[in-house]
Amino acid sequence: MSAEALPGAGRTPRDIRHGLFQALGLPGEPPARPIKFDTLLKEALGEEFRVLVCDEAQWMKKTGFEF
Repeated sequence: MSAEALPGAGRTPRDIRHGLFQALGLPGEPPARPIKFDTLLKEALGEEFRVLVCDEAQWMKKTGFEF
């Protein structure tokens, strides 16, 4: 699978969560609470081997990397 989940610069952790949710094709609505959202993403990302590439990283906010 290849997807551009986070086009543009200055993305926040919320933007990253929603971008990954869409790129992974997860069903339903994204969880409203960050902790539940993070748990869902970790479980989905752990189901198979994946490579995440961060292009234009110099434009990302520090909080994006902390996420």
